[in-house]
Amino acid sequence: MVIEWETLEYEHHEKSSNWYWLVGLIALVLVVGAIVTKNFLLAILVLLGVATLMLYAKRRPQIIKVSVSRRGIQIHNNLFPYHTLRSFWLHDHESERKIIIQSEKLLMPHIHLPLAEEINHEMLRAFLLDFLPEEPHRPTVIDLLAEYL
Repeated sequence: MVIEWETLEYEHHEKSSNWYWLVGLIALVLVVGAIVTKNFLLAILVLLGVATLMLYAKRRPQIIKVSVSRRGIQIHNNLFPYHTLRSFWLHDHESERKIIIQSEKLLMPHIHLPLAEEINHEMLRAFLLDFLPEEPHRPTVIDLLAEYL
C-alpha cells in the first residue's frame, strides 16, 4: 500500500516591505556592533545570513510529492526509512492539517508535512502505526522561530 499526495514545500507568507526594513535595520545594528568590537567575521556572517534570509523569504515554495510506503516516507527525492525516524504525530485542526515526523537527524529533528485535503488521516495513522509510535509533538523554539521568520 502506498499513500501519496502533493503539497507545498512550506507554507508561504507574503512579507511586507516593513518586514524587510526591520530585518535590514536589525542586521545593520548587528554589523555596526560587530565592527565596533572589531569582530569582522561576525559582521560578514550577519551580512551573509541576512542576505540568505531575505532571498529565502522572497522565494515561492515548490510543489513536492510525498509518498508513505512500506519502505519509508519519501519527500520529493529524499527517502526517510522508518529506522531513521522516531515517531509521528497527526496534527488535525480545521485551519491546519499536517503530519509531524520526529527524525533522528540532529539538524532536522522535526519534519512538518502539510496533508492534502483528500488524504484520510485515519487511514494514514493506521498505516504509520505499523512502523512508528504515535507521540504528541510540541513545537520547539526553533520550529516557532522558523515559522515566524
